[in-house]
Amino acid sequence: MAASLLESLASRNPQILPQGRSIGGLLEAVEPIGGGLVRVVVSGRERLVDEELLETLQGLIGQQVAIGHFFGQWGAGPLSSETPQGVGAL
Repeated sequence: MAASLLESLASRNPQILPQGRSIGGLLEAVEPIGGGLVRVVVSGRERLVDEELLETLQGLIGQQVAIGHFFGQWGAGPLSSETPQGVGAL
């Protein structure tokens, strides 16, 4: 099973959200994949994030969100309607 998971991930080539980066947009999907990681799709961009965000992210599907990884900490939350477009789209 682990081999098939790795093959599946390799074929889609999702990237772990790097330290010092964020992503923002419409949260389309959240999927725990094991190994302490969760696959998210934000405005069509697929990334892997820490599983500590799973519960928060599941409640935000269909909303505009920001997910960040700074100073060794992960965070996620809804974007307000006043947030300029493109913020967090790194």
